Amino acid sequence: MTRIPTLRIRLAIAGLTLLQAGCSTPQGAVAHEHYDPAYLNEEAVDALAAGDRGTARILLERAALLAPADALVTENLAALKVGGVLRKNPKQCPSGP
Repeated sequence: MTRIPTLRIRLAIAGLTLLQAGCSTPQGAVAHEHYDPAYLNEEAVDALAAGDRGTARILLERAALLAPADALVTENLAALKVGGVLRKNPKQCPSGP
């Protein structure tokens, strides 16, 4: 008489369920652009507005490493060091037809 390995099947199903749950992202999750200096600058301005100077400094330093010639990032990093006001990136208007 052969036995059906029900415990193994249950464990396999549980493992697949956990694997699938770990691979999915929550609905409404924001994709972070860790390699986009403009995005990092925006996040730094928002972090400083929320009172988190440390995060703002880290974000601006990363943006400056990624784009050392970006004038706005350089200005904001200097402004942060002296306690000044940070500026956001100018909004780009969509081009018309």
